[in-house]
Amino acid sequence: MALKTGVADGQMNPPMYIIMGSLYEVQDYLTLANIQYSDQFLVGNGA
Repeated sequence: MALKTGVADGQMNPPMYIIMGSLYEVQDYLTLANIQYSDQFLVGNGA
């Protein structure tokens, strides 16, 4: 709704969510930034 009303002028989502949420209906441009948020981490044992 924020994109549609002009409150926000951009959003950051994977292309799949843009398609699933029909965000292409209210945004004019798409930039593929090749970035990815990941909450995975590596755990190691110092011993």
